[in-house]
Amino acid sequence: MGPNVIPVAFFASIAWIAWAAAYAWTHRPSQPQREPEFDALTRANRLEERLERIEQSMQAMAVEIERLGEGQRFTTKLLTERTAPGLVAPREREEYRRADTPH
Repeated sequence: MGPNVIPVAFFASIAWIAWAAAYAWTHRPSQPQREPEFDALTRANRLEERLERIEQSMQAMAVEIERLGEGQRFTTKLLTERTAPGLVAPREREEYRRADTPH
């Protein structure tokens, strides 16, 4: 390596940093991007359309929640009928008693 390598590398790195800073400075947005100006009627129409979409999604969720509730009521009904007194084995009979085993 020659004696000029370090100064050349230093100059190149400084030039690269300066070029990147100048590029970033010239290409930065001077003002934030804003939505184009609309009149009040257009804004009201957009707001109304958005509210309609929200209302439709809320109605769809309400239907699904009602279906979940119906399924839960049905399952509860089945479990209640399954454990009705006539379907459960009587505990008094000798063959249904639990045997304690020593461990």
